Amino acid sequence: MTTPSNPPAICLDVTRLVSRVGRGPFTGIDRVENAYLAHFLKNDVRLLGLSRTAAGYVLLDRPGLAALKARLDGRAQWGAPDLIGRLSRRLPPARRGAEADLRRLAIARAAPPLLARCLARHLPAETLYLNVGHSNLTRRVLSAVRGAKGAHVAVLLHDTIPLDYPEHHDPAINAGFAQRLSAVAEKADTIIANSEATEASLGRHLSSLPRQPRIIVSHLAAERPAKATASSADLLPDRPFFLAVGTVTPRKNQALLLDVWEVLAKEHGAATPTLVIAGAQDPRTDAVAGRVRASALLMRHVKLHEDLSDAAVAALMEQAVAVLHPSFSEGFGFVPIEAALAGTPVICADLSVYREVLGDMPVYADPTDMYHWKGLIEKEMQQSGGEQKVAREWAIDPMRLTWDTHINTVLIKLG
Repeated sequence: MTTPSNPPAICLDVTRLVSRVGRGPFTGIDRVENAYLAHFLKNDVRLLGLSRTAAGYVLLDRPGLAALKARLDGRAQWGAPDLIGRLSRRLPPARRGAEADLRRLAIARAAPPLLARCLARHLPAETLYLNVGHSNLTRRVLSAVRGAKGAHVAVLLHDTIPLDYPEHHDPAINAGFAQRLSAVAEKADTIIANSEATEASLGRHLSSLPRQPRIIVSHLAAERPAKATASSADLLPDRPFFLAVGTVTPRKNQALLLDVWEVLAKEHGAATPTLVIAGAQDPRTDAVAGRVRASALLMRHVKLHEDLSDAAVAALMEQAVAVLHPSFSEGFGFVPIEAALAGTPVICADLSVYREVLGDMPVYADPTDMYHWKGLIEKEMQQSGGEQKVAREWAIDPMRLTWDTHINTVLIKLG
């Protein structure tokens, strides 16, 4: 018997991965879509992939998706732009080559008005369509998938942060998210939430819409950071340091850490630990980097790193006195969980998702209380004796948070 948990075919939307080509290391959501692709490629399932491009939609089969994965992993080179790519001047060069490769690998292509006909022809009956990347969530796409015989539409929504904290985002982003959520509510069969906290926030926002798909919950994976390499050690400061990892945005609240370090530097002088902020800068604001550059005091004690490899972040995380994460909001939040798996102390904002996944392991702090953070950081320095931290064993079961566990839980609950 065919059910969504045992479908004859899976169609994974890979639009987000393609859109990230040439844009640096994967973000959290990128990693999720990449993990789903890797999981299904290693399992015996009929696999298809859908992606939006500047010139319409492409459908890939398993060999095409394997070739895409090899390019994403750096095991194969991206090809040269084709004629369409050369004419797509608004796309970055790397994206032109990537989309050209998709067209070369595709088993089918469709202009937007013909997508429904294309999918009806090529998707086997009762295909499970999975979209886990917050991309390509339009009524056109979801309606086209539903038009395929017996297709089941499942969408992973990572958070509702643009609706919960609109002040942290551009109004266009907030409006776009609201449109995607409305389309998902109208067209999806199942919404996958990455935590009970996300499930609760989704429930609040969906309650005002005419239709509410069922919601299932499955925690994402949290893997031990990649093994540090000798070259990564060059990044390590020559004195004890604290680490903050994540895109530098108002929501991540790195500004609070700068407030703390200004006071620490004035009080402790040369004994002040280094603050390392590892994360891409939000292209819409230069507030954190600009503030550091403008302050001789902060320049001495704060280091900013963009586009670090996983190995480089792992090297920093292994040696940091503690990982600091004062974010105002998270859907799941990989950083504190990965720090815990690395045995590194964590000081983080008191968010419900961290209570849900990590329990009492971190030290929790109000993300608006700079002096509370300062006191906790000073306490951590005293406990570490001013030296790099000694790895701690945390009571977290890494087998509970694997990609196989997450995806298999999703498939079981879809049934």
